[in-house]
Amino acid sequence: MPRPTLPLLIVFLACSLSGASGTGAPTAWPEVTQTARPWTRWWWPGSAVDEANLTRQLEQFSQAGLGGVEITPIYGVRGYEERNVPFLSPRWMEVLAHTGREGRRLGIGIDMATGTGWPFGGPWITEADGSQKLVVEGRLAGTPTKMKVKRAAPGAEGLVIDPYSVDAIRRYLAPFTEAFAKFPTRLVRGQFHDSFEYYEAGWTPALADSFRKMHGYDLDDHAAALTGTTEVDEDTLRRLKSDYRATLAQLHLNYLSEWVRWSHERGWIVRNQSHGAPANLLDLYGTVDIPETETFGSTPFPIPGLRRNPAEVRSDMDLPEPLVIRMASSAAHVMGRQLASSETCTWLREHWKVSLAMTKPEIDRLFANGINHILYHGTVYSPADAAWPGWLFYASTQFNPSNPWWDDFATLNAYVARVQSVLQAGAPDNEILLYWPFADVIDDPKGLMQQFGVHDVQWLVNSPFGRLAARMTDEGFAHDYISDAQLGSTSVAGDRLVTPGGRYRTLVVPAARRMPVETLAQILELKRAGANVIFEVLPKDVPGLGKLEERRAQFADLLAASEFDASREPVDVIAALLASDLAREAIAKTGVTFIRRANATGHDY
Repeated sequence: MPRPTLPLLIVFLACSLSGASGTGAPTAWPEVTQTARPWTRWWWPGSAVDEANLTRQLEQFSQAGLGGVEITPIYGVRGYEERNVPFLSPRWMEVLAHTGREGRRLGIGIDMATGTGWPFGGPWITEADGSQKLVVEGRLAGTPTKMKVKRAAPGAEGLVIDPYSVDAIRRYLAPFTEAFAKFPTRLVRGQFHDSFEYYEAGWTPALADSFRKMHGYDLDDHAAALTGTTEVDEDTLRRLKSDYRATLAQLHLNYLSEWVRWSHERGWIVRNQSHGAPANLLDLYGTVDIPETETFGSTPFPIPGLRRNPAEVRSDMDLPEPLVIRMASSAAHVMGRQLASSETCTWLREHWKVSLAMTKPEIDRLFANGINHILYHGTVYSPADAAWPGWLFYASTQFNPSNPWWDDFATLNAYVARVQSVLQAGAPDNEILLYWPFADVIDDPKGLMQQFGVHDVQWLVNSPFGRLAARMTDEGFAHDYISDAQLGSTSVAGDRLVTPGGRYRTLVVPAARRMPVETLAQILELKRAGANVIFEVLPKDVPGLGKLEERRAQFADLLAASEFDASREPVDVIAALLASDLAREAIAKTGVTFIRRANATGHDY
């Protein structure tokens, strides 16, 4: 179940509280930049756009205090089919270039989805490059899911891509490479990919070979056990499925990395919503320039006067979960990314039932969980001759010039920009790293492909990791999550744990049954180098089936050579943290949620 709502949610921002200097004098408020202003997803129905209306709407955005847009073409509008502009056609590139030039004139940044609708796919995707599900045909094989791009633009309909194939993503990107060959540089800031929604995609032609290389045995020899046609003992099943899931995770990371490489070669940064993927979300988020989470549905904040009419709220919406939001911001902090973004306020209420008062607490909670680059969901392009209320998207909320509160929207945006100017300055200041035991998460006998999304969040909140993260948050101990691979890039300087993006004072390892040998070796090496390491419970064994006895022996040797007593009782991590000299914001015990960043003279809260 989602965590219970705190008695009161407050975000308090005090700029540049002085530290060791003792002067007490506040520094100047940071400059409000284009990036500090909130952005919005800008749906282009049918890409039925023209220069005059693009300019008109961009000017409206600028006057409202928006800093940028993300262009995503979608299905067209009935009755306006003759205005549709084919995606990536010469005419489409013309209107995109016009948008970029006008954006530059108005101080509006431009991102774009690398496709239409979501997820990646289109008419040039063949079944061989399309997503596949796992079947048994004597041996393991794939069969097309036949999933189509959701809400695709007219003419861009087609199969979604195989999200584990580097070759497939290269072929998918070929039309973009051609279309952008002569496109002016620096008119587009970045490329965007929505959340992982490749349903049933549990197979790729390269899986069997990749599996063999990663784990040292043939997956086909265990096809019947993997798919449940033959019964095996639970431990073997857990290990087999763990190896299968670890292979999918690595293949999707390779796929994502290829898209990042392609984008960087063309001067674009990358925003990616990694959630939903069957992979280590921290590694995926940490691979891109701007990791992006999302909030979907609304939270029943106990704020007096905040209307929550049951008839206006969809009952099938899962509540936004702060512990999941921190996946994106943690990766940004650990890997040194300046920005962590969020698709924000999707479907807070039904259409035209959302007030700005309903958006602010959702935004504040994102800030308090490390997000510093808000993108509203969303705004629809609409021409001046469209009847009121203009063209609309099927999902609310409507951050739309036709909305009656548009004249007040600039006030909210000014607030967001002021806060984000602080949250984008200085450096993250969470002192604790909390290890996410991904190998333990995928060591599960149930199901086959696992997806780690923002809707059903039991994979996190009901785990020992999630329960400990919640307790640490409630006690006021600021922390970031870290993955196995990110730990591998961590060193010790003095008594500080140094990651590519931050410096930390303590590593906390939650209760986990399984841990890779390499991770245990790295943690013990960090401990020997002077890092403060707290194990809640020592791991018992290695994950997976491949080379099991060899890895078990290495694991036992490492534990035997360590200072940790394998027979000891579990450690009360919160008691250990309370007994330490780590920074603790005791105000968290009252229900206040906070974020702290370091600046030149002290801290911003």
